[in-house]
Amino acid sequence: MSQKIIEDYVKAIYQICVVSETARANTGVLARRIGVSDGTASTMIRTLADAGLVAFTSYEGAQLTETGRLLAMRVVRRHRLIVSLFSTVLDMDSNEVHEEAELLEHAVSEKLADRIDSFLGQPTVDPHGDPIPRRDGSLPPVSCQNSGPESAP
Repeated sequence: MSQKIIEDYVKAIYQICVVSETARANTGVLARRIGVSDGTASTMIRTLADAGLVAFTSYEGAQLTETGRLLAMRVVRRHRLIVSLFSTVLDMDSNEVHEEAELLEHAVSEKLADRIDSFLGQPTVDPHGDPIPRRDGSLPPVSCQNSGPESAP
């Protein structure tokens, strides 16, 4: 199983739980978000559970373990730092930024993410107002005007 696919799934589970404000991601919702069949999503959830990245309960869905949550936060951090860099430095439009960030979030090392973070002055939110996770996987406090369901990956 490729690392990209694993990262896409844990990030999607994280985002579903944040947006729906639930602890678990329903298999059908996850399948639609990823763009696969329910059966494919179920198979991948079992693979993620075997790897210790999720806990799965029938009829309730998948919940990230601490290891899975940390992996998801690393992917989200890289994505939002790339979005921030491309938006502010390269003045790219929103659609273009996210397409590129989706590709690069899997290739950027933690060392490069740290350099981007430093270059940008350690931003706490991306251009959409979504919090950028810290290197340790924690989220910075966000003001009321930036809090709410996360809008972007």
